[in-house]
Amino acid sequence: LDEDIDLPYSCMSGLCTACMGKCLSGKVEMGDQDGLSEKEVKNGYVLTCVGRPAAAGTVIEID
Repeated sequence: LDEDIDLPYSCMSGLCTACMGKCLSGKVEMGDQDGLSEKEVKNGYVLTCVGRPAAAGTVIEID
């Protein structure tokens, strides 16, 4: 959002999962991931409203 990239979001706190995407490459650091199950996190899903890219070339797919 800070970079003017049009991403879906609603609550901006990581609970509603409107912003859920899958990290295809790179790394995303999330301070709060309460909206995701352990399985979703293990499978690479992230919440873009609370996540920040932590590696150059990070790619996130949004459904």
